[in-house]
Amino acid sequence: MFIDYAINYTFPWSLSKNTSTFGFNVYDVTDATNPQINQDASVFLNDPSVRDAFHAPKSKPWAASFDFVFGNPDGFNVDPSTEPMNWLTEFATNASAHGVGVVLYSGNNDALIAHRSTEIAIQNTTFGGIQGFTVKPSTPWYNDADQFAGIIRQERNWTYVLFDNAGHLVPADNPQNAFVFLREFVLGNNQTGLVTKTATGQVAVIGGTNSTLSQDVLPGGDEIYYGPGAKISTY
Repeated sequence: MFIDYAINYTFPWSLSKNTSTFGFNVYDVTDATNPQINQDASVFLNDPSVRDAFHAPKSKPWAASFDFVFGNPDGFNVDPSTEPMNWLTEFATNASAHGVGVVLYSGNNDALIAHRSTEIAIQNTTFGGIQGFTVKPSTPWYNDADQFAGIIRQERNWTYVLFDNAGHLVPADNPQNAFVFLREFVLGNNQTGLVTKTATGQVAVIGGTNSTLSQDVLPGGDEIYYGPGAKISTY
């Protein structure tokens, strides 16, 4: 509904009504450029020198997506698995029992899979013997330039990160922060946002909590990019 409203009644998305291309980027609500630049990486990733550097096979070309690889059980190349909520708690329980950590993240500008859905899924999943986080995600994390990068919560071997200034394609939208996230919270052992207990049994959070960040919405930027091609103009 909000996409229809944007295209029909809200500038600059309404500019797309007079074009042959879809003018709302569900991956990044701040990007109203139309037509958008081609983001196909196949030319780069299929280059022989790039393949050699990545030690990638040359038997088939790189592709951005592909059909369901485990046969074609329904005739439509669609994954026949049931919805994640049917098995996520079982998965989480098994992961907890074996000391396997889980990392989930979302981009604040993502309209395709909004961060609220990620947070609801976490709160409806039992891990470490308790359902959901016991402390609402509200701890800020920062990039290497000491700039605000988003919100983080870590508890009972689960990590949730909300990226500021990024949409569905976080590494493409904000590569610097994506790198810090990978280094610190996926490959590293940064404990910012970790829920712990003091010697007296009081709940404490490494990095503290921020009452402003505990609100239901993390305010985005004011800029909306529109026009043809790259993000060159704002409204």
